[in-house]
Amino acid sequence: MKQELTITVSGQFGSGKSRLTFLLKEFLRKEGFEVNFEGNTDHPTEAEFDRTMVRNIVNTVDNIKETRVITLKEEQLPRVLPVDKAIKYIQESYCDEHIGYPYMLLGDVAEVLRITTGKGVAVSELAIYGKE
Repeated sequence: MKQELTITVSGQFGSGKSRLTFLLKEFLRKEGFEVNFEGNTDHPTEAEFDRTMVRNIVNTVDNIKETRVITLKEEQLPRVLPVDKAIKYIQESYCDEHIGYPYMLLGDVAEVLRITTGKGVAVSELAIYGKE
């Protein structure tokens, strides 16, 4: 199964977001990428979106070039790990190998697990992963 990558185009009303999204969608498909279109209030379906975007596309794109500066920004979402890998990571990162005591309380471990996996883990569930 392929991993998902979401590209978001943001800007003020009338800034050219839809036209740039259309150009990006067309370019990526032409290059062989599998691209899903998520509709919105202005363009609920891809067919409606495409019909609207092709109208006067050359003049609109030229206007965007002349009046806008585009900023590209990469943002990484929080890493999401499966619970068993997150527990192993926490054990390796926060347990003192010499005496076997964790640096963190179980409540802290549960919170780190919630953040890294997106799932809540009861403190009682963590007891089965304790070090001997």
